[in-house]
Amino acid sequence: MKKMWMTLAGLLLLLAGLQAQEKAKVGTPRFQDGLYQSFESFRANRPDYRWKDLRGDWFFNAESGTVTVASLLDTQGNSLPIDAYWGLCLDGRPAIRIPADSSSRSSTVFARLSPLGAVSYFSYEAVVRDTVEMAAYNPHNGLPFRKGKVARSEHQQRERILLSRSGEVLPFTLENLAAWTTSDGEIRRALGLLKQPDRDKMLRAMEVFNQRNPF
Repeated sequence: MKKMWMTLAGLLLLLAGLQAQEKAKVGTPRFQDGLYQSFESFRANRPDYRWKDLRGDWFFNAESGTVTVASLLDTQGNSLPIDAYWGLCLDGRPAIRIPADSSSRSSTVFARLSPLGAVSYFSYEAVVRDTVEMAAYNPHNGLPFRKGKVARSEHQQRERILLSRSGEVLPFTLENLAAWTTSDGEIRRALGLLKQPDRDKMLRAMEVFNQRNPF
Protein backbone atom coordinates (compact mmCIF):
# COMPACT_ATOMS: atom_id res chain seq x y z
CA MET A 1 0.00 0.00 0.00
CA LYS A 2 2.84 2.38 0.94
CA LYS A 3 4.55 1.69 -2.38
CA MET A 4 1.36 2.45 -4.29
CA TRP A 5 0.94 5.83 -2.57
CA MET A 6 4.58 6.68 -3.23
CA THR A 7 4.04 5.88 -6.91
CA LEU A 8 0.93 8.07 -7.11
CA ALA A 9 2.69 10.88 -5.25
CA GLY A 10 5.61 10.66 -7.65
CA LEU A 11 3.26 10.86 -10.63
CA LEU A 12 1.50 13.94 -9.25
CA LEU A 13 4.82 15.67 -8.53
CA LEU A 14 6.11 14.86 -12.01
CA LEU A 15 3.01 16.20 -13.71
CA ALA A 16 2.97 19.31 -11.52
CA GLY A 17 6.60 19.95 -12.38
CA LEU A 18 6.00 19.52 -16.08
CA GLN A 19 3.09 21.92 -15.99
CA ALA A 20 5.11 24.52 -14.11
CA GLN A 21 7.93 24.27 -16.66
CA GLU A 22 5.71 24.57 -19.69
CA LYS A 23 3.11 27.04 -18.45
CA ALA A 24 2.56 29.93 -20.87
CA LYS A 25 5.37 28.79 -23.18
CA VAL A 26 3.05 28.01 -26.05
CA GLY A 27 -0.37 29.59 -26.51
CA THR A 28 -3.39 27.91 -27.98
CA PRO A 29 -3.53 28.56 -31.74
CA ARG A 30 -6.24 30.94 -32.84
CA PHE A 31 -8.51 29.31 -35.39
CA GLN A 32 -10.67 31.40 -37.68
CA ASP A 33 -14.38 31.36 -37.01
CA GLY A 34 -16.54 29.60 -39.56
CA LEU A 35 -17.59 26.26 -40.97
CA TYR A 36 -14.98 23.70 -42.04
CA GLN A 37 -15.94 21.16 -44.67
CA SER A 38 -12.99 18.83 -44.04
CA PHE A 39 -10.18 18.17 -41.60
CA GLU A 40 -7.75 19.45 -44.24
CA SER A 41 -9.53 22.82 -44.21
CA PHE A 42 -9.30 22.88 -40.45
CA ARG A 43 -5.60 22.02 -40.39
CA ALA A 44 -4.96 24.81 -42.88
CA ASN A 45 -7.07 27.17 -40.76
CA ARG A 46 -9.17 28.07 -43.78
CA PRO A 47 -12.92 27.86 -43.12
CA ASP A 48 -15.03 27.06 -46.17
CA TYR A 49 -17.66 29.50 -44.91
CA ARG A 50 -17.37 32.48 -42.58
CA TRP A 51 -20.25 33.11 -40.21
CA LYS A 52 -20.92 36.46 -41.84
CA ASP A 53 -21.75 34.55 -45.04
CA LEU A 54 -24.23 32.24 -43.32
CA ARG A 55 -27.61 32.50 -41.71
CA GLY A 56 -29.69 29.87 -40.00
CA ASP A 57 -30.75 28.24 -36.78
CA TRP A 58 -28.12 27.14 -34.31
CA PHE A 59 -27.56 27.07 -30.54
CA PHE A 60 -24.45 27.11 -28.33
CA ASN A 61 -24.59 25.30 -24.98
CA ALA A 62 -22.05 26.96 -22.69
CA GLU A 63 -22.31 24.21 -20.08
CA SER A 64 -21.54 21.29 -22.39
CA GLY A 65 -19.51 23.26 -24.94
CA THR A 66 -21.59 21.84 -27.81
CA VAL A 67 -23.00 23.68 -30.81
CA THR A 68 -26.30 22.36 -32.17
CA VAL A 69 -27.11 23.37 -35.74
CA ALA A 70 -30.62 22.88 -37.12
CA SER A 71 -30.06 24.55 -40.49
CA LEU A 72 -27.69 26.91 -42.30
CA LEU A 73 -28.11 28.83 -45.54
CA ASP A 74 -25.47 30.51 -47.69
CA THR A 75 -25.80 34.00 -49.18
CA GLN A 76 -27.72 32.56 -52.14
CA GLY A 77 -30.29 30.93 -49.87
CA ASN A 78 -29.00 27.42 -50.51
CA SER A 79 -29.28 24.97 -47.63
CA LEU A 80 -25.94 23.48 -46.55
CA PRO A 81 -25.65 19.75 -45.72
CA ILE A 82 -24.36 20.38 -42.19
CA ASP A 83 -24.14 16.68 -41.38
CA ALA A 84 -21.42 16.39 -44.05
CA TYR A 85 -19.13 19.07 -42.59
CA TRP A 86 -16.15 18.15 -40.42
CA GLY A 87 -16.37 20.91 -37.84
CA LEU A 88 -16.74 24.57 -37.03
CA CYS A 89 -15.14 27.31 -34.99
CA LEU A 90 -17.01 29.76 -32.79
CA ASP A 91 -15.22 32.61 -30.96
CA GLY A 92 -11.89 30.94 -31.73
CA ARG A 93 -12.98 27.64 -30.16
CA PRO A 94 -13.04 24.68 -32.57
CA ALA A 95 -15.64 21.93 -32.40
CA ILE A 96 -15.88 18.61 -34.25
CA ARG A 97 -19.07 17.04 -35.61
CA ILE A 98 -20.15 14.01 -33.60
CA PRO A 99 -21.72 10.87 -35.14
CA ALA A 100 -25.29 11.32 -36.33
CA ASP A 101 -26.56 8.38 -34.25
CA SER A 102 -25.30 10.07 -31.07
CA SER A 103 -28.13 12.57 -30.91
CA SER A 104 -31.83 11.94 -30.43
CA ARG A 105 -32.59 15.14 -32.36
CA SER A 106 -32.58 15.74 -36.07
CA SER A 107 -30.07 18.59 -35.64
CA THR A 108 -26.32 18.23 -36.15
CA VAL A 109 -24.19 18.51 -33.01
CA PHE A 110 -20.56 19.64 -32.74
CA ALA A 111 -18.44 18.97 -29.62
CA ARG A 112 -15.68 21.36 -28.53
CA LEU A 113 -12.05 20.26 -28.81
CA SER A 114 -10.48 20.95 -25.42
CA PRO A 115 -7.64 20.67 -24.65
CA LEU A 116 -6.48 21.41 -28.18
CA GLY A 117 -3.06 20.37 -29.40
CA ALA A 118 -1.15 17.58 -31.08
CA VAL A 119 -3.60 15.26 -29.29
CA SER A 120 -6.97 16.95 -28.79
CA TYR A 121 -9.84 15.78 -26.60
CA PHE A 122 -13.61 15.91 -26.94
CA SER A 123 -16.59 14.19 -25.35
CA TYR A 124 -20.28 13.87 -26.09
CA GLU A 125 -23.39 12.10 -24.91
CA ALA A 126 -24.38 9.24 -27.18
CA VAL A 127 -27.87 7.81 -27.43
CA VAL A 128 -27.64 4.03 -27.70
CA ARG A 129 -30.79 2.28 -28.86
CA ASP A 130 -31.56 -1.42 -28.64
CA THR A 131 -34.44 -3.81 -27.95
CA VAL A 132 -35.02 -6.02 -24.94
CA GLU A 133 -37.48 -8.84 -24.42
CA MET A 134 -40.14 -8.05 -21.84
CA ALA A 135 -42.75 -10.33 -20.31
CA ALA A 136 -46.09 -9.66 -18.63
CA TYR A 137 -46.90 -11.89 -15.68
CA ASN A 138 -50.17 -13.21 -14.32
CA PRO A 139 -50.54 -11.75 -10.80
CA HIS A 140 -52.38 -14.89 -9.60
CA ASN A 141 -49.87 -17.56 -10.51
CA GLY A 142 -46.76 -15.57 -11.37
CA LEU A 143 -46.45 -17.12 -14.81
CA PRO A 144 -45.75 -15.09 -17.97
CA PHE A 145 -48.69 -14.83 -20.33
CA ARG A 146 -47.32 -12.37 -22.89
CA LYS A 147 -43.84 -11.65 -24.26
CA GLY A 148 -42.57 -9.04 -26.67
CA LYS A 149 -39.62 -6.87 -27.63
CA VAL A 150 -39.52 -3.30 -26.40
CA ALA A 151 -37.25 -0.55 -27.76
CA ARG A 152 -35.20 1.39 -25.23
CA SER A 153 -32.66 4.20 -25.28
CA GLU A 154 -29.66 4.62 -23.03
CA HIS A 155 -27.46 7.70 -22.69
CA GLN A 156 -23.71 7.04 -22.59
CA GLN A 157 -20.89 9.54 -22.19
CA ARG A 158 -18.18 8.95 -24.78
CA GLU A 159 -14.67 10.40 -24.73
CA ARG A 160 -12.45 10.65 -27.78
CA ILE A 161 -9.01 11.94 -28.78
CA LEU A 162 -8.01 13.44 -32.13
CA LEU A 163 -4.52 13.19 -33.65
CA SER A 164 -3.81 16.55 -35.27
CA ARG A 165 -1.36 15.33 -37.88
CA SER A 166 -3.84 12.89 -39.45
CA GLY A 167 -7.33 13.63 -38.16
CA GLU A 168 -7.64 10.10 -36.76
CA VAL A 169 -10.10 9.73 -33.87
CA LEU A 170 -9.82 7.02 -31.20
CA PRO A 171 -11.44 6.31 -27.82
CA PHE A 172 -9.82 8.11 -24.89
CA THR A 173 -8.02 5.18 -23.28
CA LEU A 174 -4.70 4.89 -21.46
CA GLU A 175 -3.31 2.70 -24.25
CA ASN A 176 -4.29 5.09 -27.04
CA LEU A 177 -3.05 8.18 -25.21
CA ALA A 178 0.27 6.49 -24.41
CA ALA A 179 0.71 5.48 -28.05
CA TRP A 180 0.09 9.04 -29.29
CA THR A 181 2.37 10.74 -26.74
CA THR A 182 5.28 8.30 -26.84
CA SER A 183 7.57 10.94 -28.40
CA ASP A 184 7.78 12.71 -25.03
CA GLY A 185 9.88 10.65 -22.64
CA GLU A 186 8.64 12.34 -19.46
CA ILE A 187 5.00 11.97 -20.42
CA ARG A 188 5.65 8.36 -21.42
CA ARG A 189 7.14 7.62 -18.00
CA ALA A 190 4.32 9.45 -16.19
CA LEU A 191 1.64 7.44 -18.00
CA GLY A 192 3.66 4.27 -17.44
CA LEU A 193 3.29 4.76 -13.68
CA LEU A 194 -0.46 4.34 -14.02
CA LYS A 195 -1.42 0.73 -13.36
CA GLN A 196 -4.99 1.45 -14.41
CA PRO A 197 -6.72 4.30 -16.26
CA ASP A 198 -7.10 7.52 -14.28
CA ARG A 199 -9.06 10.11 -16.22
CA ASP A 200 -7.85 13.19 -14.34
CA LYS A 201 -4.16 12.25 -14.52
CA MET A 202 -4.50 11.31 -18.18
CA LEU A 203 -6.05 14.69 -18.99
CA ARG A 204 -3.30 16.53 -17.12
CA ALA A 205 -0.64 14.55 -18.97
CA MET A 206 -2.31 15.39 -22.28
CA GLU A 207 -2.44 19.09 -21.41
CA VAL A 208 1.29 19.15 -20.67
CA PHE A 209 2.01 17.25 -23.88
CA ASN A 210 -0.04 19.74 -25.87
CA GLN A 211 1.79 22.68 -24.33
CA ARG A 212 4.97 21.19 -25.76
CA ASN A 213 3.31 20.05 -28.97
CA PRO A 214 0.67 22.53 -30.15
CA PHE A 215 -1.77 21.80 -32.91
